Amino acid sequence: MRGTSRFPLAAALAHAQKAGTFLAEKNLPEALQEAQQAVALAPNSAHANAVMGTVLDAFGRRAEARPYYESALQQALTIQPDFQRWLVPSLKQRLAVDDDSLQHVDP
Repeated sequence: MRGTSRFPLAAALAHAQKAGTFLAEKNLPEALQEAQQAVALAPNSAHANAVMGTVLDAFGRRAEARPYYESALQQALTIQPDFQRWLVPSLKQRLAVDDDSLQHVDP
């Protein structure tokens, strides 16, 4: 983590952006590695947590993705919400998909 200790949020956002690029290229292992680094550097970043959830979703690991989406939503609503409002609708939608699928599962 050379050069990242003074600006962990900036470094985390760079890793989150790389994760998104790898995800678009269907390079899931690299996307996961970048997303993990983003969350490690800035665990209170709504964007880093949202990207981590999205990457885990791409792996089909929805149960593991949900806490990241929940964390990202909470952070987007409480930590400088005016600057993170754009994240809220997509996070609510991703969480609602989980809720809908749970309602359709027979006990």
